Amino acid sequence: MNKKLKWTLIGFGIFLLIVAVITVSFFLYFFIRTGIAVLHREFTPEKKVPVEVEENNLTDETKGFTAEADLIIDDLAYIKILETPYMDDKDPETDGIAIDIMFYNSKGEHISFENIPIKVNIKVYANKFNLDTGKDEIVEPPIYEGIVEIDHSMRFSEMLGNYIRIPFEDIGSFPDKKYHFGTMKVIVITPLQGNFEAKQEMVAITPY
Repeated sequence: MNKKLKWTLIGFGIFLLIVAVITVSFFLYFFIRTGIAVLHREFTPEKKVPVEVEENNLTDETKGFTAEADLIIDDLAYIKILETPYMDDKDPETDGIAIDIMFYNSKGEHISFENIPIKVNIKVYANKFNLDTGKDEIVEPPIYEGIVEIDHSMRFSEMLGNYIRIPFEDIGSFPDKKYHFGTMKVIVITPLQGNFEAKQEMVAITPY
């Protein structure tokens, strides 16, 4: 191999290495800047449910706090939810519904909190397709309703399956066995700031 060819191959190898480094850096940047945003995508408009906060909103647990400020999530304006399936075992079949809840301030920025007792009311409804309107309709009553207590916002390690879970065996029967999707409504009940509601459609309510 002559000297000129050798240096040409070395130069080409360096070029490929630079391209690889730039590509990896781009994907890391893309994941950090946009990956989490994808997880937080908005399915339906969320709204704050106006309620009067009465003294009985304070439970025995919350009455032990030294100041009301200890029970306030700073500038909490609205929430978003994301439903994903989860698996508990090596079986490829999904085992239930996982719920991510994201909290946002009035500027649309994600906010976090710790050690504030929150109740989460979850309702899952079956859907049926209306041939006359060409749209899905919610079937009452809900096929699942439960309350979960949390004391912190979702941590990174809890995303996509490790924050709140509903096993499929806890979900009741639904009218159309061939239609495997429903609607989820979530109400976050805070000690002093009222209730916040979000909804997601096309929730998988059976294993797949």
